[in-house]
Amino acid sequence: MTTATSPNTDRISTFTTEPYGDAAVMVHAHHPDPAARRSLARRLRTALLDDLPYGAHDVVSGFESVLVEFDCTLTAHPQVEQAVRAALRTLPTKARAGGLLFEIPVVFGGEYGPDLTDVAAEYGLTEQAVVDAYTTHPLTIDLLGTAMSPMMHGADLGSEITRRAEPRTRVERGSLLLAGPNALLYPVTGPTGRRVIGPAPRSASSRSPATRRSPTAPATASGSCASRQLTGTHGPTDP
Repeated sequence: MTTATSPNTDRISTFTTEPYGDAAVMVHAHHPDPAARRSLARRLRTALLDDLPYGAHDVVSGFESVLVEFDCTLTAHPQVEQAVRAALRTLPTKARAGGLLFEIPVVFGGEYGPDLTDVAAEYGLTEQAVVDAYTTHPLTIDLLGTAMSPMMHGADLGSEITRRAEPRTRVERGSLLLAGPNALLYPVTGPTGRRVIGPAPRSASSRSPATRRSPTAPATASGSCASRQLTGTHGPTDP
């Protein structure tokens, strides 16, 4: 394992790299602030894709890590780690502007979002305050999970929501779930222990895309706890 620090980031920001199997290098971002770790990972992924290391064929970003996959007949772990350290030396201080902006209608609470009341109670907030946290500003899609499920962050509620003590045996595809500090659109109908706060009639993970808007267009959210627009940003935009 090697450690590197980018001169263009905070001094407490560091990265560690380590071999990951025979043909990949895993890079972890380290910073006290989770949002900063996610931002660092996204910026590193963009930098590596802009100048792909010799022999590398894919760069995959996690929440706070970057996986660089390579052809082991062309290069090796030390050479790829050296390329990563070189990219860190010129890492931009901010993510590149741009990305796509989606608006997804969500019906919150009641029979549609059966866990909204418990979520509000756990946070010590009103149900409307929880809805506002997810609808009054864009959420950032950090990655696409199982079956292309968008994993989003941006609602700062101070702590991670707990899972249900007893999982539900059936949750409809397209439901908006809370998973720790993140929100996600459930890609398939099935069981889950995540908190369900509402369904999205049009899902970003479906073949029928959600409403797409220009990245520079203002975000809008209207209505009450019963129906609101969930605005999500897909791309490298920093929070």
